[in-house]
Amino acid sequence: MSLAIGFTEKYYTLWSVRTDPVHIGDRLIGHDFQKSYIKNLSMDKEKAIEKAKKLGCVDLVPDPTLRGTNLVTYFQETKSEKERRLKEQARKDELRRTTFTFGKHNNKTYQEVSEIDSEYLHWAYNNSEADKKGIENTTYWKNKLAEEEKEKNDLLEIIEKARKSGEIELTILDNPDVYGICRTDKDIDIYFPEVKQNYYNGWEYSIPVIKGKGKRVKNKTFKVKIDKDWICDLFECSTNNNILKVINIKKS
Repeated sequence: MSLAIGFTEKYYTLWSVRTDPVHIGDRLIGHDFQKSYIKNLSMDKEKAIEKAKKLGCVDLVPDPTLRGTNLVTYFQETKSEKERRLKEQARKDELRRTTFTFGKHNNKTYQEVSEIDSEYLHWAYNNSEADKKGIENTTYWKNKLAEEEKEKNDLLEIIEKARKSGEIELTILDNPDVYGICRTDKDIDIYFPEVKQNYYNGWEYSIPVIKGKGKRVKNKTFKVKIDKDWICDLFECSTNNNILKVINIKKS
């Protein structure tokens, strides 16, 4: 244990300083410091230093971090340990760009896992510390993104044709929701401006109203006449251009 000089709002103060080495195995990684307030010395710096010297204090430069009367504890890493830790972290970061560093596929590359367990790859992409760019660089993921882009462009082409012709054949997968929207087999939503509530065995559901009459549409295929000029304005922040407004339907 040694002594040190601190400073409060007015007084220079005397502190005891305890230093304990910290090891991992035989390797010294740093020191635990515990600094405890002992007493006030003086409001005058020179007098405080002289008193501290007489009490056996060797470090006579006041430490501005020793303030108040609270116990101060902290760990200080050695320079060599910090360099080793940063180097190891850099190695892990580099490895993580291409390889799983956790889980059931630990030490396997993203490319390897993409070829044997694409389901896990999807999970890791959305729920783990795995490097997203590393996963995106796999052949599987590049093909997946290309396929998604193709499907998106194909869908936009179908919608564009429907808007030009004013008609499209669709299988309606469910009853309208509270907004009058139904899902279809082509990943295109359709909007019925008017719906009404029906009841069956205590269950409430909606059906669209076409020319004043309710129509059962769930799991049925229709030629759907659409409003070619309508742009979705149902939601405050709608970015969904895959919704078509229905004018009429005719069973195929």
